[in-house]
Amino acid sequence: MADLKIYTVGWICAVTTEYVAAQAFLDEQHAPPESLPPQNKNDYTLGRIGRHNVVICVLPLGEYGTSSATRVAEDMLHSFPNVRIGLMVGIGGGAPSPQHEIRLGDVVVSTPLNGRSGVIQYDFGKTIQGQGFCPTGFLDQPPTLLRAAVNGLQAQYEIEGHQLDESVRHALKKRPRLRKKYQRPNLESDRLYRSHIVHPLDGISDLTFSPDGRLLASGFDDRKVRLWDPETGDLQQIFEAHSDSVKSVAFSPDSQLLASGSWDKTVRLWDTATGVLLQTLVGHSQRVWSVSFSPSHDDRLLASGSDDGTLRLWDVTTGMLVQTLEGHYESVRSVVFSPDGRLLASGSEDKTIRLWDKATGTLQHILMGNSGWVHSVAFSPDGQLLVSGSHDHTVRLWDPTTGALQQTLEGHSGSVRSVAISPDGRLLASGSDDKTIRLWDKVTGTLQQTFDGHLDLVMSVAFSPFPNGRLLASGSKDTTVRFWDTRKPALQQALGTHSDVVRSMIFSPDGGLLASGSDDKTVRIWDPATGALQHTLEGHTGWRLALETGQYDSGT
Repeated sequence: MADLKIYTVGWICAVTTEYVAAQAFLDEQHAPPESLPPQNKNDYTLGRIGRHNVVICVLPLGEYGTSSATRVAEDMLHSFPNVRIGLMVGIGGGAPSPQHEIRLGDVVVSTPLNGRSGVIQYDFGKTIQGQGFCPTGFLDQPPTLLRAAVNGLQAQYEIEGHQLDESVRHALKKRPRLRKKYQRPNLESDRLYRSHIVHPLDGISDLTFSPDGRLLASGFDDRKVRLWDPETGDLQQIFEAHSDSVKSVAFSPDSQLLASGSWDKTVRLWDTATGVLLQTLVGHSQRVWSVSFSPSHDDRLLASGSDDGTLRLWDVTTGMLVQTLEGHYESVRSVVFSPDGRLLASGSEDKTIRLWDKATGTLQHILMGNSGWVHSVAFSPDGQLLVSGSHDHTVRLWDPTTGALQQTLEGHSGSVRSVAISPDGRLLASGSDDKTIRLWDKVTGTLQQTFDGHLDLVMSVAFSPFPNGRLLASGSKDTTVRFWDTRKPALQQALGTHSDVVRSMIFSPDGGLLASGSDDKTVRIWDPATGALQHTLEGHTGWRLALETGQYDSGT
């Protein structure tokens, strides 16, 4: 039986989610107490964090507020008499302000300041006309021991920084069952909306032209895939079978097959001529984010990347699983084959890129160095270089043969969401959350141009195939598509007819058309030469109402 006198730290959780997270960070879990006084109705978890023995408990289901927390704390102190530090750890929605930009996910510790104790009794006060709510209750400041510890933590942070990300990854690695619910959500879901606005769930997730340029495919959160004639704007096919958002679409090299990857954990293969579902590829245990065909006409392979941390290789003729490539310990967000089809690159939220031998499935290299998630990866046209864009604000250039880091391109002040290489392989473009597009010399790594004009995050960049990638397109959260001449710093065209975020863009193989996909549920076809809108492709559906209970809805 555990000695109840050895526990000196008490930790109270308001809800089950917090209780699970607290237990996940125990360095050592102890056996529960075998007997407690009958009046003690708490559920306890005992363990050790560092050198501290900790007792953790949670409020009764459906009970919230100070009264319930007080009862739980009193029972804890009766049973664990040597508890000297009490912590009430909860999840708040954030309190953004010009002085302190506090958002959901930030760690906040109150401290005494300017005559205030650092602990406010928010439910005791009065309302004064024209001045809002004024608290009248006053609580004593935290114990000297805790205030000294906070000062020590501040000093440690200034010297070493924090290891929160590493600690969370370590906890999730030990308990992979918790990853789906407790890992950091996708950055693209971190958007705020006023509560009265009705807005789409996400919008066009992916766009791709067929290799012959005759079809345009769009994946959407309404669970459907649509095929369009880009010349006329006519809808050719609607593919329906997925039970959740379609996040990625890809054509086979001969344009006869279309693959769709979905949050329903499946990949589906369709006949582009008839619209018939040919195969449902089942095997991933979590959401599928990316699909990619091998460029070889002979091997008929398809790769998929998933939240389950794996890549899977499928035979598209039989629908059989050929290989499961394991090694990532976070979501695989991007998969791409090298131009010769020999290598497969995967970018992950675990901050690494992995290079695999397609034929054998063996891991060739782990490309490490990013301090943030890898958003996108791309091979150069000759396959001699791999480029990655990361949440750490950098673009990195790698040698895919040796796995060596060739260049780190710094200058962005926000996440790099999209990277593209010009058809002649000379230029590299990167789009960032800092609202800029940067143009780099691929060989020297020098910055050639900074295109500044978007009013919000740059979500996507793409080079035109001809002539030699002189034209660069960018899509932004500011709802516009912009064209830039790579030889000049000035904006060439600004196209502003979408009514929501422009999330994806792609040029037709001959460069004569540009397609843009938006959260406004439309795909638009543009003439890059004139900037004229050719077609608006409508038909996708999928809306939800924002919550009416608060000023903002932070869901996607």
